Amino acid sequence: AQNFFSYVAFNNGIAPDTRAIAFQNLGTSYLRLGNLEKAEKWYSEALALKVEHSSARSQFVTLLDYGELEYKKGNTTAAIEKWEEALKTFDKIDAEPDLFMIYDWLQKAYLHVDIDKAASYGDLYTANIQDWMSIQRNQKDNPTLQAFNTRIDQVLSKRRENAEQLALIKEFWPLGLAIILLFTFLLYHLQLFLTKQRRLLAEKRVKELRAVKAQEILDKIRRDL
Repeated sequence: AQNFFSYVAFNNGIAPDTRAIAFQNLGTSYLRLGNLEKAEKWYSEALALKVEHSSARSQFVTLLDYGELEYKKGNTTAAIEKWEEALKTFDKIDAEPDLFMIYDWLQKAYLHVDIDKAASYGDLYTANIQDWMSIQRNQKDNPTLQAFNTRIDQVLSKRRENAEQLALIKEFWPLGLAIILLFTFLLYHLQLFLTKQRRLLAEKRVKELRAVKAQEILDKIRRDL
């Protein structure tokens, strides 16, 4: 696959928009193989060509994958920047459920830096899925759609659970932090108390041992006299 994508990507006789797609696929192939450096190089080449020769949607797809690359590298901030740039470039994704994942990914990324924005993007993901499903209700006789709807219902159910957990965290995290600090304080003082008791017990045993030894010495002296 890489040989084929390379042949198209580096062939100047092929239309630039097609070469851009080849660079995109070449970057994705390296991403799947774990070569993040080369994946970034070819995503960058693809994006440069697409900005000049391709549609906004095509640029969106590259930025989507580019953000995934940054997230896998551990660059959460860079990933967020790529995904938000993608939404600014192409915001007409309401009829393409395959692209809704960007809201889900943004939610996961923002959980590390901004819990309010994480909740906002989570709501966007759920709202877009529900709106799309509402439009498709008249196609209930479509087996493929039914299977998709079942899968989406499961996803939405799971997301509702996650949203409830997120809301609980936002509401009760100060109390939870206070409980953890109190527990740590009590545990620390309990450890000090136990350490002190062990030390007193050790000192008592030493004194008892010394008394026994002293008595043995006195008894020996008396026998010698």
